Amino acid sequence: MVESTVQVPFRITDINLGFQEAEGLIRYESNRVVIEYRIKDALGMSIKSDVKELNIGIGELTSIEIKDWWITMRLILSVKSMRLIDELPNSHSGEVTMKIARKHRKALRDFVSSTRLAISEYRLNQLED
Repeated sequence: MVESTVQVPFRITDINLGFQEAEGLIRYESNRVVIEYRIKDALGMSIKSDVKELNIGIGELTSIEIKDWWITMRLILSVKSMRLIDELPNSHSGEVTMKIARKHRKALRDFVSSTRLAISEYRLNQLED
């Protein structure tokens, strides 16, 4: 079983016409992807929501990929059911895109690598059963 202690900071922008954004951490642990986040005011004010947590079982992931843009990187997470990530801002059709600062690129690549390996192991175990 793959275990990872890497957690990657992310942002989801352009919430409520750009007046809000989400900030959080994503990590892989114990056969699940854990997403912790909170919504904050994007205009520099200090209004923040409580921290929320989503747990997505490794078997519920359909894909995880990195898009490398010039200033930021994007992590695109796709799941089997829209309900799994429905409460995440800007999630559409079972997919959410998170912005990752370039300074976290190594952590992002480590996270994606260990998560993809876990998905492969899960699918292999499903074939054996």
